[in-house]
Amino acid sequence: MKFFLLVALTGEADAQSLALSAAQDLDSKPTILSFAWPDSRDDMLDMGPRNTPAALSAFLPAGPRLGQAEPIRGHLSVPETPLNSQWLGSVTGERVVLPATRIALIAHGDRLVPLAEASATIIDRRGKTLLFGVGRIWREARDGGQSRAVMPVALVDGRTGDVRNGLAAFRFGDRRPISSMVFQFSQETAPNRAANAWGVAQADFTAGPVPGAETRIAAYEARQASAPDYRDWSTLGVDDTPEDFDGPPGAAGAVSVSALIVDRAIYLTGCNTRHGPYPFCRQMRHGIHSLSSSLLGFVAAAHAVHWAGDDVLTDRIRDVVPEFDAHPQWRKVRIRDLLNMTTGLGEVTPKRVTGFVAADSDETAHAIRVAATAEEKLAIALTFPSYPWQPGDVFRFRLADGFGLALALDRLVQQKSANGQGLRDALLARLFSAIGIPRGHMRTTVGDQPEDRIPDLSEGFFPTTGEIVRLTLLLRASQNGIRRTLLNHEMVGQALDNDQERGLPTGITHPTGPGRYHMGFWRFPVSMEPGCLKFVAAGRGWGGTVVQFLPQRMVAIRIADGDPADPKTRDTSDLRRVAHKLRPFCGAQ
Repeated sequence: MKFFLLVALTGEADAQSLALSAAQDLDSKPTILSFAWPDSRDDMLDMGPRNTPAALSAFLPAGPRLGQAEPIRGHLSVPETPLNSQWLGSVTGERVVLPATRIALIAHGDRLVPLAEASATIIDRRGKTLLFGVGRIWREARDGGQSRAVMPVALVDGRTGDVRNGLAAFRFGDRRPISSMVFQFSQETAPNRAANAWGVAQADFTAGPVPGAETRIAAYEARQASAPDYRDWSTLGVDDTPEDFDGPPGAAGAVSVSALIVDRAIYLTGCNTRHGPYPFCRQMRHGIHSLSSSLLGFVAAAHAVHWAGDDVLTDRIRDVVPEFDAHPQWRKVRIRDLLNMTTGLGEVTPKRVTGFVAADSDETAHAIRVAATAEEKLAIALTFPSYPWQPGDVFRFRLADGFGLALALDRLVQQKSANGQGLRDALLARLFSAIGIPRGHMRTTVGDQPEDRIPDLSEGFFPTTGEIVRLTLLLRASQNGIRRTLLNHEMVGQALDNDQERGLPTGITHPTGPGRYHMGFWRFPVSMEPGCLKFVAAGRGWGGTVVQFLPQRMVAIRIADGDPADPKTRDTSDLRRVAHKLRPFCGAQ
C-alpha cells in the first residue's frame, strides 16, 4: 500500500473565498496548501468535454485535504492541437491551434518549473509559440494516488504580436502515464481579436534527467528571493477602487491588469480574465507592442552606454554597420536619432507639418517588419527613401527604424564582447538575469546561429506582469542614481525627467500643452492643480497599454487591449488622478 500523506486544513481554509487577490496569487505562498477550496467547486480534470469555457477556479486545488505531490522530472511533449474557439465581438478568426511544443519539467518542492527547448524561445513573424510558466503540484484524495499540476501558459502569435493567457492542467505519477492536458485561454492582449479557447491535448511525458535543471532551479530561487513588495490595491489608502479605472478603455474587458508603484511597493488591482482572476498574476504574459521601444529598446541602449561609454549615442551607425554607409541618409544617422525616431527616413507626408504623422504605413516600412532574416531586413533598410531634412530634425513615428537600432547595438555588443555574444544573449546574461528576468522572451529575426538572431526592439517584447514591474523598478532606481543598476544614470535621468520639457514635438496636443518624444518615451505636460506643471514620460503600446513615470517616485501601469480607434483607449488620466491624490505631484518630496 502506497504511503500517502494527506494534510487536514483548518476551517479557515474551508471557508476561503474563490477570489484571488493580486498580492495573494498562486506564486505568493510557500506551499500550495494555502489555496485549498471546498469540494463543491467544479474540477476541470473531471468535467470531460465542454461546450463552453469554465471558471478558472476549476483548475485550482480543491477539498479540505491535500497531499504532497509525487516528484516529477523529465520531458513533456505537446502535439499540435486545435482548440475550441469562441471569437468575441464582430471579429471571427481562424481556429486557435496549439503549436507542437517540447519542454522539460522539474519538480521543486510543490513548484513545477519548466525548462524550454532552445528553439522554443525564438519567436518570428511566421509562427506561434507556447510558453509555460512555473506551476504548482499537489495531490487530492479523488485522484486515486496520482498527483496533479496546473501551470500558467501563454500562446504568442509572432505575426500579430498577440498574446493569449491561460492555464494548463494534468494528472501524473503513480507509475501511470500522464493524463490528457486540459488548456483554457481566457484573456489576451490582442486589440480587436478577443477569443476564448479551450480543449484537450494528448500530451506525452518521458521521465528522466534534465540537463541544466540545477541552473534553472537556482535562477528560480534567486528570482523568488528578490521578489518585489506586492500589495493589494485595497491597502493603498485611497477611496478609488479598481472598478473606477480598471473598467473598459473602449471595449469591455480590455484591461488585464493595472498597478501603481509607490517607491518600491507595487499595488496591483489583480489580473483579470473573462472567467475569473488569473491565479498566476505575476506570470501573466502580455503583448506590449510599441511599449517595447521603451522597455526593451531604451533599456538595451542605456545598458550599452553604461558599459561602452557615452559616445554610443552620438556615434553614427555606419561606424558599427558599414553597410549603411552606402545610403545617403542612413550614413548620417546616430543611435540617438534611432531612439528619438528622428532618422529622416520615410515617404509618408514628405513635408514638415504640425500634426502627428505615423510613418509606418509606407511600403518599405511594412516590408522590413515582415521580413524574416537580418540579411533580408538590412537589404530593405538600404532602400528606405529619405525625407528632405536631416536626421535629428523632425519626429516621425516609425517603428520600422527600430531594426537599425537593434542591428547597430547588436554589432556593437559583438565587437565589445570577448566571446562574440550578440545583443539578445548579452541582455539576458548581463542585465535581465541580474534583475530576476531569466528568459526575457522577445521576437528575433530568423537565424541558424545565435549571432544571427537580432531582437525586435520596437514591438517584439513579451514580458510578464512581474517582468514589467522589475524593469520599471530598474529604470526608477537608475533615474535617482542611488545604486549601480547596469544602466547609464544620466541617460535614464534625462529620459524620465519630470521637471523639464524635453524632446521634439509629436504633433499631439494635450490639454496642458504639446506632446513630445524623447529617447523612446512619449512626454506630455500635466497640471493636476493650479501652479503645478510637471512632465510625464510614458511608454505606450497599441490598445491602451501604458507605463507612466510620474512625479514623487510613482509609476502607473496599465496593460490593456482596447479598441485602438476609441479615444477612451488612450485616456490614462484616471491613473494619474489616483496617484496625485495619494501624493500631490508638486508636494514636498
